[in-house]
Amino acid sequence: MTRVEALLAADEFVAKVLTSASSAGTTGGRFTGALNLAERVDLTLRVARFLLEGQPSSETDDILKRDMRNELDQAFPPLRTS
Repeated sequence: MTRVEALLAADEFVAKVLTSASSAGTTGGRFTGALNLAERVDLTLRVARFLLEGQPSSETDDILKRDMRNELDQAFPPLRTS
């Protein structure tokens, strides 16, 4: 699975979960309303990272992933729920 495929799959998954939670009216969990853009991006990136875990990668890919993660974390600091 490529990074692009992982991001597309993650975005589709997040969209389905949010649509399902909104149409159900009650979730019984942490989700209590619509996510803002930063929260949705954060959730999508976390799902994509999960999908890519365990994928074989070269040292160059690892460096690129680390650099991208650092840039994204600076632009969109991870959301804290506590």
